[in-house]
Amino acid sequence: MMIGLRNVTKSFDGKTVFADTTVSFPEGKTTNIMGASGCGKTTLLRLLAGLLHADSGTVEKPSAVAFVFQEDRLCEDFSAVANIRLVTGSRLSREAILRELAALGLAEDSALAPVRTLSGGMKRRVAIARAVLADAPVVLLDEAFKGLDAALRETVIAYVRKKTAGRTVLNVTHSEDEAGLLGGEIWRMGGGAV
Repeated sequence: MMIGLRNVTKSFDGKTVFADTTVSFPEGKTTNIMGASGCGKTTLLRLLAGLLHADSGTVEKPSAVAFVFQEDRLCEDFSAVANIRLVTGSRLSREAILRELAALGLAEDSALAPVRTLSGGMKRRVAIARAVLADAPVVLLDEAFKGLDAALRETVIAYVRKKTAGRTVLNVTHSEDEAGLLGGEIWRMGGGAV
């Protein structure tokens, strides 16, 4: 299963973000995507998720991707467990979901409360858990770890690394530290793997 762009052009309001761009990402591996703000990192992920369409060229993507957006995009009146159940269905029991959230430092009372009552860091962890627990071969992370303090970020990244082993992970980040903790290659927009 390939994931990438083949001769893709994409523009917004006359500003070209990608011009006849070809790139492919290794299957079953982690790639950290880095580059200056505004260079097209989020646009790349949205193209690969099928949320945007290329003006020309081919976007090679699987039928299912999991996505952690820069915003949490949770159902605010649902509990953390219910938000995760939206992507897992009955595949994971309530108890299994509670164990996964506990691994991210969310106590049961927080996991069962409406997410609108949770702190920003707690919501971020719910959004991350929802994506990595989805049954998708590709996980897209768009600055997924922003807003987490250093110690918590290390715990959450270790969790993501464990849960996504063997899957294709594309992680947009501005942090060399995050990239190092998550592992994999670094691909700099406008450049290649380093």
